[in-house]
Amino acid sequence: MVAESITSQVPGTFAYNTVKDRWPKILTKIIDQLHRRYAEVKSLLGQDGADELTTVLNNIAEMKYRMVTNKELIKFDESSPNATYWNDKIEKLEKSKQNFWFEGEWLFIECYMYRRLHEFLSKTKHIKDIDMFMFEKDEALGAAIPCMEKIASNLDQYNQREMLLISLWANKYDLSLSGGDATLASTYFLDHLKEWDGNVLCDDSRKLFYYYSEAMPMRRIDIVADNGGLEFFADLCLAVKFLKHNTAQSVKFHLKPYPWFVSDITVRDAFSMINFLNTNSSRCLKELGLVVEQLIKEDKLSFCDHEFWNLGAPYNEMKEIATDLYEDLKNNSNLVIFKGDLNYRKLVGDKTWEPTTPFKESLSGFDVSPLLALRTLKAETVAGLDESTYTKMQSESDWMINGNFGLIQFIPPQ
Repeated sequence: MVAESITSQVPGTFAYNTVKDRWPKILTKIIDQLHRRYAEVKSLLGQDGADELTTVLNNIAEMKYRMVTNKELIKFDESSPNATYWNDKIEKLEKSKQNFWFEGEWLFIECYMYRRLHEFLSKTKHIKDIDMFMFEKDEALGAAIPCMEKIASNLDQYNQREMLLISLWANKYDLSLSGGDATLASTYFLDHLKEWDGNVLCDDSRKLFYYYSEAMPMRRIDIVADNGGLEFFADLCLAVKFLKHNTAQSVKFHLKPYPWFVSDITVRDAFSMINFLNTNSSRCLKELGLVVEQLIKEDKLSFCDHEFWNLGAPYNEMKEIATDLYEDLKNNSNLVIFKGDLNYRKLVGDKTWEPTTPFKESLSGFDVSPLLALRTLKAETVAGLDESTYTKMQSESDWMINGNFGLIQFIPPQ
């Protein structure tokens, strides 16, 4: 069976329901939140800023209309960053008559939507730095504080496998999956990590830890992050664990250049998190913030972004599109950790793989290694399962999309 790109053409599929219901809900929430800020924008930036906000609101409303009525995708202005990449891809879709919201490759069109949102703001003069998703991010962060306190206060007691599992299950709390609704982060999974082992459908942690033992101390571990809030906090704690236990000499986070998929972490979000920790009234959070700040000063912990992370390209195209990024990961990293669902979809090309297809095969030639994927399943694509696991999961409804099942998949050095 040849794996094909997932599209939104088939009613009843998760991709179809996403375009039909979840994306319009996200856009409606953005319109509502920005409209509530109209008076604030006018007060701070004057009528020019308010007029720009009105234009942005109208553009979002028009995009929502074009989406729900399955209109053609609009090309980007030639002066826009990476316009050639986006427009070339749209032209390819035109040739196969797939340049419509429900017809084209789901991964590309989802990224196209968020790139459009960024475009609407970037063309303004006064409001280009607004984060459309800040309200949802702040709400989710506030809801996660009890969970964060529990992780921070027990950080020294967690072993590396437990910390790996915490980083994995923190990926459940994804605002793009919930349509922008802040999902309350429960401390339940922290108390039941061993019980949740059965929900890890592919667990390569033993292979990973064997590699650790042979390679320690690694010169650099890279973490390609996914969501902010609780997940980024858990990833920070994992990085601290790596550094304090001499698993690695440095950890480099790869973040988004601008707001993406509602809750994806940007460099600005990362430093906001550190400031949040350093100024927190909770002693354990403040102490952790000081540790993180010191690691940054010692050049052991760093954050960077790259425009490639905000494209709609699968990762087997990284070498061609972002050669500098590819060469850095390929030549300078001793372990690249890809977090979350979107990174996984890009690793496997967002295709309809038979779930028992070997994980390495699903990467379609992407050869950065060693590679670790930590992901809770929230999209209908997966590879690397053994036959017995896949047979068992076929009796579970929505197992690919409900976030209750996870993967720890490791590709050793090649």
